[in-house]
Amino acid sequence: MRFVKLICLVLALCMLGGVLASCGSEKQDPAETKTQPSGESQTNPGDAKESETEGSSYVPTDLPLEDFGDEEFLILSSDRGLFVTCETKDWTGDLIEDALFKNTSMIEETYKVSIIYEEAGSDATMAKTLETAVSGGESAYSMSIGHDYLTLSNALKGYYLDLAPMEEFEFEKPWWPANNVKALTIHDRLFCASSFLSYTALSYARMVTVNKTIADDLSIEIPYAQVKRGDWYYEDLIDLASRAYNDANGNGEFEEGDRMGIIMGNQSAYTLQRAADVQPILKDSDDTPYYELDLGRALEFVSAFEELFENGVIFDGKNPQFETNGHIEFFASGNSLFCIMELKDVYKTLRGYRDIVYGYLSTPKLDEQQKKYINGCTDCYWGIPSTAQAKQHMIATIIELLSCENYNYVLPAFYESTMQAKLSESPDDKEMLDIIRDTVALSFAYSYSGALGGIDVSLAQVTNATSGTLASYIETNGSKLETSLTELVQKFDSLD
Repeated sequence: MRFVKLICLVLALCMLGGVLASCGSEKQDPAETKTQPSGESQTNPGDAKESETEGSSYVPTDLPLEDFGDEEFLILSSDRGLFVTCETKDWTGDLIEDALFKNTSMIEETYKVSIIYEEAGSDATMAKTLETAVSGGESAYSMSIGHDYLTLSNALKGYYLDLAPMEEFEFEKPWWPANNVKALTIHDRLFCASSFLSYTALSYARMVTVNKTIADDLSIEIPYAQVKRGDWYYEDLIDLASRAYNDANGNGEFEEGDRMGIIMGNQSAYTLQRAADVQPILKDSDDTPYYELDLGRALEFVSAFEELFENGVIFDGKNPQFETNGHIEFFASGNSLFCIMELKDVYKTLRGYRDIVYGYLSTPKLDEQQKKYINGCTDCYWGIPSTAQAKQHMIATIIELLSCENYNYVLPAFYESTMQAKLSESPDDKEMLDIIRDTVALSFAYSYSGALGGIDVSLAQVTNATSGTLASYIETNGSKLETSLTELVQKFDSLD
């Protein structure tokens, strides 16, 4: 058994929101969980594919043409929004919705299959619906997509098929991001996935958004060149945030009228830990996870994290004058230089504010020991129910086809046509988005936290960490986590 070190992270503030509220993503008002009208209508929606991907290179699938005899392909999802197939059966004028509609219609017609979906309600309701169906032998659902933590919990109960041996899946294709696939496997088995079947794998990535007006007013040069050189570190972000921070009345309380150096929602802290490459669980050459941490780097991260938020605030719902997810509104109203947010926050919410000029930056490296940028992300994981095995070939084929088409057309509609072309103020911002896209990464420890004792154990979250409190935490929880990890591996190996 390996020597267990412990990973330390993030202010317990991020726990207050609770895992189930998020899929790693701040839950918005139900009215905002659907794709909002973009305001950019298309003159000819039927030309959506060509207009969205002009200049891009189509990557085909190698699957043969088949006739599935009008079989039904039923997707179960929660009320977060589907982002796999169209939720309407007509053109809407929205780039993403129309790309989904065209992809779905083409596959249905070409492969003689009926692609439909069922919205089950909340994340928890969807997970329970899947559990009830599979445990009762119901085989109607072809796949489900929903909350990451809950989907993996169902996978560990044996409710999903192993995707890894399915010949229909072309894992070398770009719609299977290698970092995210590897983050969910144990012994090269994969019971649920994060891929570009849906664009959420990219849209849920966290990044640093900057208010350019505040930066200009304070004569702060936005560090685009520094990021491109590869020497953008936490100490630099801390310095810039401290220059912007202003406690208007000097009372040390977070109140209206204060200007923050940096803010974020209550469920992004663990993605910053992943971005700093401070991981409690690593993998060996046999794809076996083990528990190990560089204690010094863990302490360095906690120290940097705390110093950073001395110049800002985490929106945790404790401030009655602000909404729980009001960090986007607070930032959009010109009250903070920086905001940690998801790409989808820009697409769904920030774009509606016309009085702010903003840009994008990669999450910084922790220090010079970190060789590459990492932008932590979460996703809605998907899987094929174990009761659908009789239709496995059809299901896997349609998933791969949707993945191919959505990668080639929906992802560019979100990323290139919207985030870069319409929601980027400068060429520098477009380059920052490229860096973010190319460095997104899931956290194994977060994804499997349900089986590892909870986020506070699997990610070793402590408040006001010091060497003394961290050592105590290791002594209390280290052996517990090592035991839970061993049991997780055994459970994975026992799944059919």
